[in-house]
Amino acid sequence: MAIGEVGLAGEVRRVTGVQRRLSEAHRLGFTHALVPSDPGKIPAGMKVIEVADIGDALRVLPRSRKREAPRDDEDRR
Repeated sequence: MAIGEVGLAGEVRRVTGVQRRLSEAHRLGFTHALVPSDPGKIPAGMKVIEVADIGDALRVLPRSRKREAPRDDEDRR
């Protein structure tokens, strides 16, 4: 999950209630979060990665294989 606001220049800004949001996300089963710098107290068992801008966020996300577009005869969902 990710918490923050992305500015026009790509910077990730802090939003209100980061600690509360992290706690609720952890309660719901999330184990990882991307947050702006200085997130405050982090729930035990949750991995938090601080990012300064959208480039940082994209660099830490896992890469996935490209999926092929469905052919015309395949079911499109």
